[in-house]
Amino acid sequence: MSLTTLEPSDLPPPPPLGYEILPSEVSDLGSLEAIEKAASQMLVEQGIPSSELESGVAIHRFEQARRSGLLWVARTDGGTPVGFALVELAGSQPHLAELDVHPDHARKGLGRALVSTAWWSLLRAGFAQLSLTTYRDIPWNAPFYSRLGFQEVSEDVLSDALAEIVDDEMRAGLDVERRVVMVLLESHAPTSLSIPATGADAGDEAEGEDSVGATALPDGASYRQ
Repeated sequence: MSLTTLEPSDLPPPPPLGYEILPSEVSDLGSLEAIEKAASQMLVEQGIPSSELESGVAIHRFEQARRSGLLWVARTDGGTPVGFALVELAGSQPHLAELDVHPDHARKGLGRALVSTAWWSLLRAGFAQLSLTTYRDIPWNAPFYSRLGFQEVSEDVLSDALAEIVDDEMRAGLDVERRVVMVLLESHAPTSLSIPATGADAGDEAEGEDSVGATALPDGASYRQ
């Protein structure tokens, strides 16, 4: 399902059965670091050095995003936080800085639901694009986002703010050869970015977010970017 067809007038996407996705509350913040750490272990199993994952999201960034209405949390029906989507502004445009779901709640559609909820909220707020950086070759990173409608952006057309994020990742020791910048655009939004046609078309997306072709993905187990 590509999110490019989602309109601000639509109802918010429903969460998976047994969960709710809502703007973060203060009481959620203490749980987010543990979710992030648990999700990062799946990346280690995919060959990402643990040194690249040591720097987590600082608590003040969570708090600032919460105050700005840019932090959404997935909770069980019992109220336990199990995932989150953190958006920050890169220049004047929203950037998905972190998306994590605890491995114990994998393959339930929470990753897709978190991105869908964030995108719907951003559309309602008047934004028309959402960027992110992620690993190019991990199935539940770039290929997952591609199925949602995100498109790869070449380095030579990045905004100054996105170029700075890429530089920050390089300085932090991330393998930039494995990283990619992607952008989701509202279907009728004008853009100055020249986005090449890469990856599968939206019509070729796999059924459900837990598969690419016949390869099962740990849905939400580590949407750590």
